[in-house]
Amino acid sequence: VAHTHTHKRSEKMPAYELTAFLSARMTGTAIASSLQKLGSIALKNGGVITNVESKGVKALPQPMRIAHQKHTKGHLVNVAFRTSPDVVTEMHRLMNLDTSILRFMVTKVASSTKPFPVERAKGELPRK
Repeated sequence: VAHTHTHKRSEKMPAYELTAFLSARMTGTAIASSLQKLGSIALKNGGVITNVESKGVKALPQPMRIAHQKHTKGHLVNVAFRTSPDVVTEMHRLMNLDTSILRFMVTKVASSTKPFPVERAKGELPRK
């Protein structure tokens, strides 16, 4: 019964998607451990992980130096989850501290019932 309650509560939480580049020097076990650490934060706070997808090692858009190491490639991963905005803030904090996470972006996914409002680009004229 408690599991069903948590699931229903998580359905009301906003949906997010994390896209991240992790160090290409990491092993599969280290990547799984890093993602598990992030996922456990969401799970402990009533959230759910809906999808984890590894895209393999990809070239970074530009070389970067993190913790005195030059990186030109990274493991690209996508994680879809539902959790509260406070948990996302904590995930941001932890990812900023983790030197194996080279770059990341968390985006809020639009729900099918409430689409995001369309905003005009700066300088665009209103439609007539």
